[in-house]
Amino acid sequence: MQAPVVLDVTLRDGGYLNNWNFNEQQIETAIHSAETMGADIIEIGYLDDKPGLPITASWPPELLNRLRKKRRNIIIAAMVRPFVERAVSVLSSRKEFIDLARIPVDLRNTEPANRLSEICDTLEIPYTFNLTSVTCYHLREIEKAAGSLRKSARIFYIADSRGALLTEAVAGVVGAIKEHWAGPVGYHAHNNLGLAIKNTEEAINCGCSFIDGSICGIGLGGRNLNLKDALRIAGKQSYATHEDDIASEICEENLGVNPPADEMSLFTLSGERNIKMEWVQLMYEQLGLNATAQILQNIPYSNMFDYLELKPYIDNQTWQKIRW
Repeated sequence: MQAPVVLDVTLRDGGYLNNWNFNEQQIETAIHSAETMGADIIEIGYLDDKPGLPITASWPPELLNRLRKKRRNIIIAAMVRPFVERAVSVLSSRKEFIDLARIPVDLRNTEPANRLSEICDTLEIPYTFNLTSVTCYHLREIEKAAGSLRKSARIFYIADSRGALLTEAVAGVVGAIKEHWAGPVGYHAHNNLGLAIKNTEEAINCGCSFIDGSICGIGLGGRNLNLKDALRIAGKQSYATHEDDIASEICEENLGVNPPADEMSLFTLSGERNIKMEWVQLMYEQLGLNATAQILQNIPYSNMFDYLELKPYIDNQTWQKIRW
């Protein structure tokens, strides 16, 4: 069996921790470290032309041009939201600099992702579908959504967006996708429940051939699979070879984000309850650790998609304090 392909998501998923405010030195550190460690593909962030966005939440063509000139041999992936404005312009102005577009898919409505994939096909940009929040759906819903997506994608990705997927459920999700998709399947883990390694190993056992990781595991909420572990799971030895050379570069502070602290306990709770991590982050920032923990403890396991669904579990006085 061929070793899984490892995709580094440090700049994209890590951007949730600093609102994508990486400076160019931090970008260089992240890319150099991931490349040296042995990642096969580097995901750089989001593509967008909306004014005022940080550079790794937009990646203007001139920045991509500088990156490509310095690093001609790396495979560059970028995330593109299905509802990005002026999608044709965004993609056509960057097509010569990126190798892979990643399209997140809302399984409740796959048509926006399909429309964006048609633009990618027209511009001859390879793309993936990233099926998000898979723990919010029954297997038959995942299967139906996979069947409705266009088959010119290079990879269908399973994204455990809420960090709530249990290891015993991985095989079912992979199988549901394979009912309608004969191509490669990837897996993107979050570590809210401490299952990022086990789930990724299980995904590979079930036939996934692409896996994601990030330097130090940085990413939203419960964090990602650590890139070191992703490379080990994939059987790649580059990290062991170059560990001493890059050890000083791969701490969170050098990448412009804070290391995990007490808030990690909140994301364990959110994973146990299948709650969107962005909501938890907002509550934590505005209400603090204890108040947010108390709220989460009162919420049952759920498939909520709208923050207003949280309101019955939060007293009115506290609700008024939260700016969503």
